Amino acid sequence: MNYTIKFFIALLLFLAAAFPSMAASDASSSISSVAISPGSIVVTKNATCTFTATVTGENDYSSEVVWSVSGQTSQSTFIDSKGVLNVASDEGASNLIVKAVSRQDSAYSATALAVVQNATYRVNITVNDANGGTATEGKTVNAGENMTLKATPKEGWRFVEWKENDKSVNTNQEFTIENITGDRNLMAVFEKETPKTYTVTASVSSIGGIITPTGASPVPTGSWIGYAITPDRGYRVRMVYVDGTAIGAATSYNFTDVNGDHTISAEFEPDPAQAQTDQNQTAQNQTQGTSLDKDQNTDQTGSQQTEKTDGEKENKDNSAEDKADAVKPEENTSEKSDKKDKDAAAKAEREKMEKERMEKEKAEAEKAERVKLEKEKREREKAQAEEEAAQEKAEKERQKRIFFGIAAAIVAACALGVFLVMRRN
Repeated sequence: MNYTIKFFIALLLFLAAAFPSMAASDASSSISSVAISPGSIVVTKNATCTFTATVTGENDYSSEVVWSVSGQTSQSTFIDSKGVLNVASDEGASNLIVKAVSRQDSAYSATALAVVQNATYRVNITVNDANGGTATEGKTVNAGENMTLKATPKEGWRFVEWKENDKSVNTNQEFTIENITGDRNLMAVFEKETPKTYTVTASVSSIGGIITPTGASPVPTGSWIGYAITPDRGYRVRMVYVDGTAIGAATSYNFTDVNGDHTISAEFEPDPAQAQTDQNQTAQNQTQGTSLDKDQNTDQTGSQQTEKTDGEKENKDNSAEDKADAVKPEENTSEKSDKKDKDAAAKAEREKMEKERMEKEKAEAEKAERVKLEKEKREREKAQAEEEAAQEKAEKERQKRIFFGIAAAIVAACALGVFLVMRRN
């Protein structure tokens, strides 16, 4: 019996001597400090900020911490388990306290100060054609602010709409952007007004003369057009009618500041004075002898030449007036051509801006994708490192258990052998 007691005492002493290193190792695992980086930082609303906690200690201590934030006024302001602080756009606090507490030993912690300030955004304002009008100048605003925009077209132009990212957002010349939470790029779109035209119709109601130009003539609003009333030889102007109202035996008339359709017509009659003159001339020629026939013939020839010259002159005048009228369609054609050129230039400018916008968005998307991939890569590497560390730690623990199991078995075998030998003796 005494031998048995001695055996168990010896066994306990052996085990106490064999296991102290493991017990001491577990007891000495401790935390000595916790630190946060950055310790102080300025953050903006509707943004994030990442904090890093550094835990120091001894003997296989845990580096994990529990994150928390205090002082916020918005429920949307929080910090996640990885130390990423999310500041809400409606956060009203000026300061936030970020805290990291050691998960192994809550007696150790650290805090950091986050100073909250309003985020600022840029509102850029452009126009599709500088000749068409002006718009409110762009400026930088605080997050959540409003901004009123106003477009002012120039004479001969009209405002069409406000566009953003090539999409119509408003058709009012003045409107307000509310609660701005990001950069904005707006364009005021103007287009040239097409001048309204009216028709002035000219005609003659009898033989004996012409009115120039004749027929229907288009006249732009506010413009003017002039008419010449020319009787034939042996006729005179009897009456001119403007919009159905007689204005007398005028030989010319001008429509000024045209703002509606008009009509003008002329009426001719034989000229008695000219007829009497011709009769007197005929009688005088008949009383003269044959010697005057040649002179009369000469006079008649000269008269015919004069009439021919007058006719040619009238034809030239009419041709000149017709050419003047022909200029008008050319002028209209020139205006249309200018409009097409300006429209083409505006379209080219819009296409250029759209191309630049798409290239910018593509570059930003590629940058965001690279940042995302890099972040995922770092997270994978970190997770892999943590997994390898955990596996290494588990392997060490397994080796310890195997070692102490073998040691215990050896001790038990030795003790049994000693017990049997002593019992035999």
